[in-house]
Amino acid sequence: MINLINRYWRITLFITVIVTSYACFLFTDNLKSGVPAMYVEALYYSVSLFVFGGIDIGHPYGATKMIHLLLWMCYFVAPLLTVSFVYQIVQDRILNRLKMKWSGHIVICGFGRNGKLIYQLLRHQWARTQKIIVIENDQSNPYTELLTHDRRTWWLRSDFTKQIVLKNARVDKAKSVYITTNHDMNNINAMFEIQEMADRNKNLNLFCHVGDIDLQKNMMETLSEERKYRNVKLFNGYRAVTKFLYEEMIQKSSVLSENGNIFIIMGFGRFGEMIFTHIMNDCHRGKQDSIYIVTLNQNNLLKRHKYKWSREKFVADCKVNDPIIGDMTNPEIWNNLAKKINQTKKRIIIFTCQDNDISNLNTAISLKLEGPEQFTHAVIYCRMYSETAHALNKILERRITKQIEKDVILFPMREKLRNAFELELFHIRRESDAKGLNSG
Repeated sequence: MINLINRYWRITLFITVIVTSYACFLFTDNLKSGVPAMYVEALYYSVSLFVFGGIDIGHPYGATKMIHLLLWMCYFVAPLLTVSFVYQIVQDRILNRLKMKWSGHIVICGFGRNGKLIYQLLRHQWARTQKIIVIENDQSNPYTELLTHDRRTWWLRSDFTKQIVLKNARVDKAKSVYITTNHDMNNINAMFEIQEMADRNKNLNLFCHVGDIDLQKNMMETLSEERKYRNVKLFNGYRAVTKFLYEEMIQKSSVLSENGNIFIIMGFGRFGEMIFTHIMNDCHRGKQDSIYIVTLNQNNLLKRHKYKWSREKFVADCKVNDPIIGDMTNPEIWNNLAKKINQTKKRIIIFTCQDNDISNLNTAISLKLEGPEQFTHAVIYCRMYSETAHALNKILERRITKQIEKDVILFPMREKLRNAFELELFHIRRESDAKGLNSG
């Protein structure tokens, strides 16, 4: 809904002003023509508000106070809206195509969650006066409001995968470039484009986000042999935060049982995949432990994972069950899992990993309050990205009992991701998290 408002507010307001002013003019004495010409004259007056601001119309007269009030609002809003349209056109068609003469600046490619966090870290802690260019093509991006309040930030509304756009942003003269999106191949292609620029700053620091851990590993092994890529760093904050979750919040707590554990990963995107990897690389896990995966992913990506698991040499020898295809919010899936688990005495640890905070939390609470008996004593970790995670935690405390509350743990994804970026990109160490994140 917010995205729709951001995208269509101008056209919505334009239509509202046209319709309102047209209807009001019909009840005033400004119109000189009779029927039916008065309807055309009213339309002309409504449109002219956007061009002349009512100069050739005069003040509204001969109507009720309410109509006068509505018309005066239209008199003011219409020209302001015109200025807004003109500014948008100038910004998109002219200013964004001008070649800037900046150098020693910072470029951020992509302004999603990662880009926003990196921008905030740069702007608020390390580069208060630093000039920053953000390349983001999606004008309805909910995070871009940040960019309009800083005169030292240039928002280039273009696609960073195009070489001409990178040149317009003068990445070859930049001090640092951060490629931040979750589209690995776009990121890597842009990285190569930048590194192959003939007159590139030789001391340019280039940071490229690669979410696929296998691709990241292969790329790092390949680039390490190339001298000109010595200033390139491939980063993956999500791997660091999931390692922190597993090592600091699970391994070092009293959650794991020596008699065996059943890990249930609900949602198998990159967050879930990385949790799986950390479990399988835990030297203390073995045949007494089992892993169940619930996912909506039925395509070749899941087949690739199963193929990879059969070939990859993990440290742990856990039993990896065939993935259960379905929605983690579906009670039938819970019953299916309960039948597979049966009356086990092993510790059950559940991760709700979807990219939807409310869905993760709702699933956790529903499992506790309405789920099968097997999940009564399960420990559930909820992936929470929203800044309102602490508020949700308080709501959670009021809804469930103290015992259940201890078993539903909200993982503050955004906060830990921010800390991971501080350490991985800027070498800023927070004592509370440094050890866990540093091992990621």
